[in-house]
Amino acid sequence: MRLGSLLLRSLVHYRRTNAAVVLGVAAYGHWVRGDLETAISSAHHSIAVAEELDVTSSGLAERVLGNALFYSGETQQALRWMDRMVAAAETSGSPAALSHALYMSSVA
Repeated sequence: MRLGSLLLRSLVHYRRTNAAVVLGVAAYGHWVRGDLETAISSAHHSIAVAEELDVTSSGLAERVLGNALFYSGETQQALRWMDRMVAAAETSGSPAALSHALYMSSVA
């Protein structure tokens, strides 16, 4: 029974810590399909969940907002989200994430 309890707690922790990332992936799916409105609202939902759970969206929701808002003509808002995407990448400690975030923000 102890093992089952540990596994259940691990699963709950995994779902809790990854919920914002999963929502960010869904938002990205809307973005790549050209559904900007749903991409934007889904990315905002991802960020709200991340803030509520005190976890990260891994910068994915910020990336979606940067792209979708840019193509919606909201350039200043897009640039603010791209700055947050870069900050998230810097915090992650991943050189690959930082390189990609800097690249994405440079093409706006």
